Amino acid sequence: MTRFFISNKVKIREGGKAVDNGFEEVYVNTVIRDNSEVSELMEVFVNDNVYNSKFPKTSDGKRRYKETEGGLNAMCEIMERITADERNRINSLNIILLRDKRYDDLERAAEDYEFQEKLMNELLPKETDDGFIR
Repeated sequence: MTRFFISNKVKIREGGKAVDNGFEEVYVNTVIRDNSEVSELMEVFVNDNVYNSKFPKTSDGKRRYKETEGGLNAMCEIMERITADERNRINSLNIILLRDKRYDDLERAAEDYEFQEKLMNELLPKETDDGFIR
């Protein structure tokens, strides 16, 4: 199983220093089937009809969200909340660009998702893990 580990370093806005935040990202190849535990777990995540007794909580949770009315309703509510949050972020960006008369940026952001994300990261306040806005 091919795995890539990436240690995150965060840049502190005020001082510009890189600080290790203690988090680690792991990227896993979900296509390879080598009978490792990671490979078996990834199969539970990517294949709809897989149940694995080694991972009963993950398998049961996935089944509940995909197959029961309560799970489906919960997923719909989550998706509606995500969609509304993203719509609010885009609207907030548009208001800032209009207020600052940045019409070319507004037009480009409407057509270029990466540029839109760049502008949102630059211009919109961000909520930190502790609930503060920065």
